[in-house]
Amino acid sequence: MRGTGPNIRDSGLGDLSVLSDALLLELLGIGALGAVALGRLALVSKSFYCFANLEELWKGMVIEELGGGFSWCGTWQRTYLVSTGLLPDVDVVRSAKRRKAELPNCSVVPVEAEKIAAAVAAGAEGAAAGDTSETAGPGPSSAAADSTAHPQQQQQQQQGGSSCRRLLRRVPGCGRQRYLRVRGFYSDLLYQPWFCATMKLPYEWLETDNIDRRSGLTPEQFRREYEIPNRPVILTDAMSCWPARGKWSCKYLAGVFGDRRVIVGNMPMPFSTYLSYCSSNRDEMPLYLFDKHFTAVAPSLELDYHVPPQFGEDLFGLLGEGERPDYRWLILGPRRSGSSFHVDPNATSAWNALLWGAKKWVMYPPGSVPPGVHPSPDGADVATPLSLTEWFVNFYVATREGKVRPIEFIARPGELLFVPRGWWHCALNLEESCALTQNFVSAVGLPATLAFLKSRRPELVSGCALESRCNLYDRFMAVLREKRPDVLAAVEARQEEARAKAREANRRAVWCGVRVVVLAALFRAPDSQPHAIGSSRNGGGGCANGVAGRHCNGHVAEATEGDRGPRAAASDGIGACGNCGGNNDGGGFSFGFSFGGPGGERGTPDSGSGGGFKFGFGL
Repeated sequence: MRGTGPNIRDSGLGDLSVLSDALLLELLGIGALGAVALGRLALVSKSFYCFANLEELWKGMVIEELGGGFSWCGTWQRTYLVSTGLLPDVDVVRSAKRRKAELPNCSVVPVEAEKIAAAVAAGAEGAAAGDTSETAGPGPSSAAADSTAHPQQQQQQQQGGSSCRRLLRRVPGCGRQRYLRVRGFYSDLLYQPWFCATMKLPYEWLETDNIDRRSGLTPEQFRREYEIPNRPVILTDAMSCWPARGKWSCKYLAGVFGDRRVIVGNMPMPFSTYLSYCSSNRDEMPLYLFDKHFTAVAPSLELDYHVPPQFGEDLFGLLGEGERPDYRWLILGPRRSGSSFHVDPNATSAWNALLWGAKKWVMYPPGSVPPGVHPSPDGADVATPLSLTEWFVNFYVATREGKVRPIEFIARPGELLFVPRGWWHCALNLEESCALTQNFVSAVGLPATLAFLKSRRPELVSGCALESRCNLYDRFMAVLREKRPDVLAAVEARQEEARAKAREANRRAVWCGVRVVVLAALFRAPDSQPHAIGSSRNGGGGCANGVAGRHCNGHVAEATEGDRGPRAAASDGIGACGNCGGNNDGGGFSFGFSFGGPGGERGTPDSGSGGGFKFGFGL
């Protein structure tokens, strides 16, 4: 969004205005500037104020320096400042109701001058939208405009005077706060995260629902109708007997996990911290709980669900819990979180059971890469937009225009989705959602998994330690031979049958090609270049232009004798050399015929009428 006034960006950045917004953010985010220096930079100008207070910068600092060991304080900037001691450790109110309440007696302990420089940097996330009367950005309460305009007041702040206390009195978690008003600053790069985090999802993104929903499917019916054809389906009754349906809520899980750590964004984090983050974050792509160890942390949860009978066979389970690749996860995330486009690991299939919330799914069949997604040639890496919302904004319209239309739907609580092997898929949480997912290898999918593992490329194998990836194929084959030789024998028999069919298809393709060549020669158009069967003017058997006709091993074909029709010439092998088809014990065949004017006379090059043909083939 751009207003009508001039852009203050260049004047505020000075000599650094030659740098693009992306490069400037990259320089600010590499860690060369600490929080104190970044806070001071925010006081230089309104342009630097907007850049230095971008939430993504502070989010990166928290994750890089603190990992999951932080106390969520409503924004990433304030979380960093409080967690590192740069701001006083006031009581952080986690519930939405208490965060909105005023604490009139909130006192602030004076801090050092360098800490004040970081504290005065107020959020300006919304300022990047352009000509706004008041920003909606996060961060500590700011009087940066006043402090830059009044040097005496800034000096009082450095001395820890009363103005410092007034500056820090209103902070997130302790009531309302003021933000610096910024007019005339425009940046699409800074605006897009705010836009993607706050926009209302269009109805067009949510209306399509073209997946099968089935109930009462027996394992055999499921295998025949969906697993063998490799088609997605939602089972609407697979979770009906799960205790988790009625028990698992945020409150229940908070009691089960407490402050024990779960895996969030590939880092351990106390579950209580993550719940606090979920309730108040404004991220474009919120952190996502994707925990593979949830049953080890809270064993009682394993009693609240069971694997549906349609997915009861999991051959990776023969390796044992400690040796098999990771296969089950507890998934929890706030609105706008989710999984970007990917294919499930190790050529496995999966099921995904939604306990509460709503998820928008988009799925593409194997071999059809979604628009805006760029996998590397070996499939080890996938480049996608930063967030799911950004993908929908920029690429969703292309799903209506491509040759392959995706399967789309919104999953509801109590629905269990079958995700076939090789399918690209993404899932966007439309509201806070919780799900269970599990990958598996059945006898149907075993050939694909074995072929994938046989490549012995450890960078493509996932879910186990690096030293275990190279020999996963050997270990899997060994345990199959020991415990399920019948399944392995059936797979090998199917593979041999497939190879035999391929050989037969290749043989038929060769003979089909031969027949096409022969028929094309037999039905050559009459107005084609005439050929004389016999001695040409230039001598030797072959075409009228004097080029000798050669075939098979290079012998020159002799001309036919007598005035005979094409059928007789062809049937007698006239025109074939004695070494490659003129006799019956050769390795090929040769035939020739001619067509001419009235009376069946053979046309000659001199006459300009009629024509002829000669063909040889050797094996």
